[in-house]
Amino acid sequence: MEWLQIVWGLVFGYLFIWSAYLFVFAFAGLFYKTKTKMGEASKNTYAVIVPAYKEDAIIVKSVKENLSIDFPKDRYKLFVVAESLQESTLEELHKLPIKIVEISSINPTKAKAVNAALEFITLKNYSHVIVLDADNVMNVDYLQKVSVQMSNDIQALQTHRKAKNSNGAVSVLDAINEEVGNHIFRKGHIVLGFSSALIGSGMVFKTELFARLMAPIRDTAGEDKMLEFALLQEKIKVQYQDDALVFDEKIEKQEQFEGQRSRWVAARFYFLKSEARKSLIKLSQLDFDYFNKWLQFLLPQKIVLVVNVILFSSLSILFSVNPILAMGLIVLLVLAFALSIPKEYYSFKTVKAIFSIPAMVFGMAMVLLNINKVDPSKFNVTSKEA
Repeated sequence: MEWLQIVWGLVFGYLFIWSAYLFVFAFAGLFYKTKTKMGEASKNTYAVIVPAYKEDAIIVKSVKENLSIDFPKDRYKLFVVAESLQESTLEELHKLPIKIVEISSINPTKAKAVNAALEFITLKNYSHVIVLDADNVMNVDYLQKVSVQMSNDIQALQTHRKAKNSNGAVSVLDAINEEVGNHIFRKGHIVLGFSSALIGSGMVFKTELFARLMAPIRDTAGEDKMLEFALLQEKIKVQYQDDALVFDEKIEKQEQFEGQRSRWVAARFYFLKSEARKSLIKLSQLDFDYFNKWLQFLLPQKIVLVVNVILFSSLSILFSVNPILAMGLIVLLVLAFALSIPKEYYSFKTVKAIFSIPAMVFGMAMVLLNINKVDPSKFNVTSKEA
């Protein structure tokens, strides 16, 4: 039975490494402090890019809300990149004080939309660029806080994307997943000296830097990850601002979850392959930030890791195979999530949502089985409702 012990050890080692990875950064995240300095904000100006591909249900409402925030109107402007929107939606948008950039492409991607908007944005008129999703709404004081932070000569900033809805089990779990990511991959990483992860929206960049790095990025749905590698290549760390809130519509249906995760997993395999050689070279040069970014693509989806740890540890305890180590593995992972989940989600609603995890795990299994059919270069929008 020696071979069983070897197999057990390999599986335990794999699960322990990733559980410990999450725990270390989750613990570090407890020491994060918002570094926004109180005082007079800079006089920066902001071009807010909002790609809208088939987003008729939400784009008009979100644009109106983003026009009503507490910030001088002459210091920010919304650039809505309209692709495949209905004529009635375009008519409503044209009534608003925004710049509409209409485009049409055979293979739509968010990167193409952003680059189309950048053709109308110059450093002379806008010192910084902000990228939002079509459903994103900036908090009323968002630009005030960002403006203070960017006065510290920061070149790239990820702000706090927060759920604005929790209508069902899927949206609750999606919101929790977002906050766990904020704690581990943003707060925890900043505390330990690493670059914050980007999320695709709620991102702020210096205009010249962003335009230059985005120029070669077009045919991919993982533009935020390409940006992360490009920034780290230039030794530029992404900072994180927890008190600058962007509210994000979370998915509510199982099919939305599967569609969204299929794109994420496809992008993960793409970057694992494309950045492997360079990441190992960077590791040999002691560039741990770049290597760590690549390493994150090896990390299993959090929901898959949780289920695998529970199943593995339960079987180990049941058959008395190193039960103490098995219990320790569960405790380690539970602590990682317990430290990362905000207190507001310790509720009966969350307990109810937990019962949806088996269905979501099954969905993830289907995603992995069919991942070869997903093209990471194509942007398939996750439809959301107003």
